[in-house]
Amino acid sequence: MQVTPMRVKRLSSVLFWVVSAGLILVPAAAVLSFSMDPPDLADSFPNVAIADPLPGWTPGAVFAAGLLPIAAALFVLWQMRALFRLYKRGEMLSSGCALAILRIGAGVLAVMGLKIMAFTLQVLALTLGNPPGKRSLAIAIDSSDLGMMLAGAFVLVIGWVMLEAARIAEDHRSIV
Repeated sequence: MQVTPMRVKRLSSVLFWVVSAGLILVPAAAVLSFSMDPPDLADSFPNVAIADPLPGWTPGAVFAAGLLPIAAALFVLWQMRALFRLYKRGEMLSSGCALAILRIGAGVLAVMGLKIMAFTLQVLALTLGNPPGKRSLAIAIDSSDLGMMLAGAFVLVIGWVMLEAARIAEDHRSIV
């Protein structure tokens, strides 16, 4: 399959709008899917001995902690949107594209770090009302988290390489 600038522009135009919709749908889904009801929280954290009764501030704290990785994901979507905007304009090898790619990689790493931290904070909030000795502190990392961290690091390195390529391309343009 041959990749042409026109094909990149067309696909980037579609992806620009898909990512733009994601900027609205991701936070909306987070807000609409969260339940402050203690039984629903128990279902969401099945292996956690949740305090009974649950302190009134706990659901809000669990929700706030869950927003941390979502905020980073919105940053990633925003950077993707900026990149697709550049691509659909026909800008392929520029420092702006490279910076967006670099920020996407850094953002994916941030999402994963904040996901791990959010879960830890959520479990702590849910068990803080338990008597001493029954409180929990949990850190959860699975193979998909590690895979996403590697993907984020990969994109970050590509961003660095693209920055150097854009610098070299700019040098060549200034010589000619």
